[in-house]
Amino acid sequence: MRQFKQMMLPVLSLVLIAFGMTGLLLLVNQLTAERIQNIMYADLIAAKQEIFGEVAFTREDFVMDGENLHYYLVEDDDGYLFLTSVSGYGGNMVVVVGVNPEGEVVGVQVTEHEETPGLGTRVFDYEFVSQFKVSYTASGFVIGENIDGISGSTMTVDALVLAVNNALAMFREVR
Repeated sequence: MRQFKQMMLPVLSLVLIAFGMTGLLLLVNQLTAERIQNIMYADLIAAKQEIFGEVAFTREDFVMDGENLHYYLVEDDDGYLFLTSVSGYGGNMVVVVGVNPEGEVVGVQVTEHEETPGLGTRVFDYEFVSQFKVSYTASGFVIGENIDGISGSTMTVDALVLAVNNALAMFREVR
């Protein structure tokens, strides 16, 4: 019986600590959720302005492959803004892609990522992202054909190209 008590006391202590920490994490999540949403919304607004300037947008909803999605229509039908999410090397990447009415990519902004600083993040530099600002291509963008890769950042490049191609697929769906 004594041996049982000696084993159970540490186990119960660890269980109580785990429950306490879980409760603390849930509380912190509750307290910060609204602020995180506001920051994400501010990043989206900044990306919209960077791509299209100071214009108004209207959110439109649509269904593609059974999934409820949305995009932003630029005032006077001057373009479209698509939000895509893909998995990169370090984790989730959220990409905002601006497309004009002719289907040409006019801007790409990465608003959220977990890529390796200095290595994977080179993909987000203007020199790389500006490759997407070419004439519309029905087959999308392909690394080695109309997009040059970056050595050492293959997975991040693949993810960004996938995000832009997904945005073009969304454009074809809503157009």
